[in-house]
Amino acid sequence: VKLVLRAKVLNRLLAHFASAAQDDVTITCGADVEGAAAADGKLVTLSSYTNPAGGLSQALQTNISLKRDDDSILHYKNATGRDVEVTVNLKDLRCVVHLCESSDVDVAIHCEQTGAPVVVKPTADFKMFHQRDGLGNAADAPVVSFHAMLVL
Repeated sequence: VKLVLRAKVLNRLLAHFASAAQDDVTITCGADVEGAAAADGKLVTLSSYTNPAGGLSQALQTNISLKRDDDSILHYKNATGRDVEVTVNLKDLRCVVHLCESSDVDVAIHCEQTGAPVVVKPTADFKMFHQRDGLGNAADAPVVSFHAMLVL
């Protein structure tokens, strides 16, 4: 699975997971077979991780779904043929998203399968598609002059 999101939008979405009881967030990437999304149109779902033995501290559940036509999704590819669900530490994910936002680049999230490690890194590969100058012309393709990667 490869998912590229705008850092600013992802940062705003992660702000909804503010409870101290929510240390982790689950990212569910829907199956994308031959360009067709899930029946309900949801490609990506961010949800609070709930521990079955968590009791009342886990009572608040937050779910945010993104569809293919959402402008925050710059690139999406899930060639596994099935949903991929991974749970990552919320604080670590926020750190990388903040780095990307302050560097004015997008966030790329890669994972191979459910439960596998997740690689989150800055990318400018799709930046030229949503950057415009004052006249509406496409800006020059930005260059990321550093390498950063977080394996969650």
